[in-house]
Formats: sequence, C-alpha cells, structure tokens
Amino acid sequence: MLSTPRGIRPYIALFGRRNVGKSSLINALANQNIALVSDTAGMTTDPVYKNMELLPFGPVVLIDTAGLDDVLG
Repeated sequence: MLSTPRGIRPYIALFGRRNVGKSSLINALANQNIALVSDTAGMTTDPVYKNMELLPFGPVVLIDTAGLDDVLG
C-alpha cells in the first residue's frame, strides 16, 4: 500500500452539512483520530486527507471536507 502513489489511488470524499458526522466517520474508517471532532459546527475548514488500505478496494485516499453549509467569516 505504501508504494502506491497518491495520484493513482481512488479518492473517496465525504460531503454534507456541518456537524453530521463526516469527521467521525473518517476517524472510524481509519481507526485513528485524524480529523477534528467537535460539537461546534464548522471546525473542519480545510480538507483532511488520509491514505489507507480499504478492503476490498485496495489503496485509497479518504477526504474529510468542510460542511457544504459552512459560512466564511
């Protein structure tokens, strides 16, 4: 898995409103605390990328995104 370049891995991104559990799902799939989880809406502002092996698919890149209803300011 480590020898597979990120450019040829399938990308799997999670999209949705703020505080619906996207970061919690990424953490559960990765079995690590890689994305910040908070009761405060809008904590994820930049995408969080995680290279991992997702069976039966193989090497993938999981992406945690900011909420679609996120506000700037």
